Amino acid sequence: MELKPGYKQTYVGVIPEEWAVKSLGEIGEPLIGLTYKPSNVKSDGLLVLRSSNVADGALRFDDNVFVDMDVPNKIIARKGDILICVRNGRLPPPDSFPGYLGPTYSTKPCHSQ
Repeated sequence: MELKPGYKQTYVGVIPEEWAVKSLGEIGEPLIGLTYKPSNVKSDGLLVLRSSNVADGALRFDDNVFVDMDVPNKIIARKGDILICVRNGRLPPPDSFPGYLGPTYSTKPCHSQ
């Protein structure tokens, strides 16, 4: 198969020549999700992103859970973070997010360094 100019074949597929294939561990720190008790769940507070907030390749906010508890700063999702849902559901591509969601939390964040 002939590649378009500016692209190269790698073991993950065809990518732009200026890109490099790297594991997630090379570009960020994987962090484990939040554990909370039913007593931490409140009507407002810090939004916890869960697999039920993901459907059809997009974020949904019709099944929100909020917690009122101390959450370590390093596990608060930030603009530019890569969020991976490992239970069920699938996050949309990063370019589909209209903008920063404010302070949110994912059950499986991976902060880029």
